[in-house]
Amino acid sequence: VLAEMGGTIWVKSTPGNGSSFFFSVPLVAADSDGADSVEPRLRVLVAEKDETAAPMIRDTLGEAGYDAHFAAHGREAVSLSGRERFDVVLFNAEKPVKNACEAIKRIRETAGHRNVPAIALTGKSVEDDNEKLLAAGFDYCMEKPLRPLDLLHGIELVLPEKQQQHH
Repeated sequence: VLAEMGGTIWVKSTPGNGSSFFFSVPLVAADSDGADSVEPRLRVLVAEKDETAAPMIRDTLGEAGYDAHFAAHGREAVSLSGRERFDVVLFNAEKPVKNACEAIKRIRETAGHRNVPAIALTGKSVEDDNEKLLAAGFDYCMEKPLRPLDLLHGIELVLPEKQQQHH
């Protein structure tokens, strides 16, 4: 049923603490005059140029009802964040890691993005790199290759609770 409604489902489980099940379904609310209106869509800034990852990210976010804006590199992502407001940032943080660290610092300096949730998309996980990314201001690191449900789960993990209720 969820798939038919364009939704997703995932589970977060901690041994000894139990499991939490999550799902998201794009919903349409009716205006007071009875006309359909769409809830504001989550705006996602994606700094990803990988020819394999970018189309999957675009399709996954689109199917989940998110409004994705792509930047080919860090400078373009910083520029976009200066012109538009985003709810989440996904950033290709593969080598060189220092470029991703500098870019997220600059994005957080732009108006309205001081606390924007940011996810670093990394290659093979290197603990030292992940520590640098988290210290620079990323909220979460995800290792590529990404699976669609993992991507959506990662976004839900970093969103403030009030935004999760709408998506």
